[in-house]
Amino acid sequence: MIGNSETNKELVLFVLEQIGGLEEYLKDTNEYDFYNNNMLKDACLTKLLVIGEYSKRISEDIKLQYPNVRWAAIVQARNFYAHGYGRIEWPQIWETLSVEIPKLKTELQVILNDL
Repeated sequence: MIGNSETNKELVLFVLEQIGGLEEYLKDTNEYDFYNNNMLKDACLTKLLVIGEYSKRISEDIKLQYPNVRWAAIVQARNFYAHGYGRIEWPQIWETLSVEIPKLKTELQVILNDL
């Protein structure tokens, strides 16, 4: 369980678990189906918010060691959607889910192997 004294390894594992949940949600789903399923969209957005929240807890040392991970963009997206700074753009969410999240998974697996 993630708590106040979470380690980088625990945080990376937790984010990878969230990505696994997204993969399960989106299995056998295409873009059209995604746009037309409000429950799926809400569930995926929630996972993205959690990924952003826990990514910002990863230490600055790790973030400096792995600059190829778009740490700031992950947190900024979380803040944008969580605080209602703008309208939810579902095509951007789909792009994040289908392109950026697989990249993030690969990058986090490398980090996890190094920890």
